Parts: sequence; structure tokens; C-alpha cells
Amino acid sequence: MATTALQTTTKPAKPIAIRFSSECSKTVERYRADLDADHFDATLVRPEDGPALLAAADEHRALLVPASADFVKSTLLGLRSATIVKQEHGAEAEASFAILRNHLADVPADILQEACRAYVNVPGKRFFPRSAGELRAFILPLAATRSRREWRLRKMAEAADHAAREAARLAETEEIPLDEIRAWPRATAEAALVKGWITESQLAAAHPAPIIEGEEA
Repeated sequence: MATTALQTTTKPAKPIAIRFSSECSKTVERYRADLDADHFDATLVRPEDGPALLAAADEHRALLVPASADFVKSTLLGLRSATIVKQEHGAEAEASFAILRNHLADVPADILQEACRAYVNVPGKRFFPRSAGELRAFILPLAATRSRREWRLRKMAEAADHAAREAARLAETEEIPLDEIRAWPRATAEAALVKGWITESQLAAAHPAPIIEGEEA
């Protein structure tokens, strides 16, 4: 059995790291833990981070574009070289291969490649898949993770844009009522403090620092 690049890793399929453009990579790094957390709070973003978060979401969406037909074919040929092909007549084998290619034509390139690597390294997956469903089990979690990250980045960008517009409105207000400051997320109040729109005493009154157990009052 031929050895290919598909056999260079023994790790199972895992979320694929995205290399963002330099314009948004630092911003995304600030919120990376929120992209895969079970729960996240989109309001805890800095107003000025909105454009970079939106750009990162667009880059995620661009990576969901399906691979080219040639890439799908070459990747599946590599998988076939790394597995055992069940006995089929020539015409039947080519027909099965063509059907498999067509059924995987909607998969992004890097996700297809990572799914094939994972398939090869799972004990018992020694035979070349006869249907797309056998590979979809590896593809779907990767695609779902990418879609979820895109959605979260967009929600964060929307929250940052809202906070920026709210901050601009508050900049035109001579005095901000304490009740209004209490209604903001703490991150928005801290941003308003940095901009000089509220004072430290207003921030402390609206969002008291949590008391850590064991500290003196």
C-alpha cells in the first residue's frame, strides 16, 4: 500500500486553525477563547474592534467555498492510495469514484483534506469509502465549527458596532444618568471611562468591583 501525505499524522480531526490577515489577527486572538466556548457573551467586546471582527467573519465565510473539482479528485486519489480498495471491475470502480467525487463537491478544500487524514487514522477504517456518508462523519464537525465561529464573529462585530454608536451618542450628552450607566455592560462603561465620558466614581457606583472572598471590606 502506497504511503502518502495522508498518513503523516495520527491525530483525529480537530478544528482547523485559521490564519487571519494581519489587519484582524491580533483582534481575533483577543477573543479566540470565545469562538469555541460552550457559551459566550457578545457584549464583552471593545467598540473599536468591530471592523476587525467583521473582516474576520468574512474571511471565515470565504473559507467555506467548495474545493475545485481537480482538488477533490486529487485528494480522493490520495485517500485511495492510503487505503484498501475493495474488488470492483474497472468500469464499476470508476463509476463509484465519480459518484463519490460528485457527492463531496460542496466541501471546502482544507476540510476535505483534514477529514481524509482523520479517516485514514481511525482504527478499522482500512477500506476506501464506498459512499460520501463515511467521510461526512468527519467533515460535518469541522464545517459546523467553522460556521459557528463565523456566526460568533458577526455577533461580536454587531455588538461592537452597537457599543461604538452608543458611545458616540453618549459623547454628545452633557451628563449621563447613573441608572443608564448601570444598564450598560461593564465593558461599555469601561470604554466610556477611557473616552472620558464618565468618571471613575460613576463607574464604581454603577458597576462596583466584585468583592473577593477573604478580602477585608
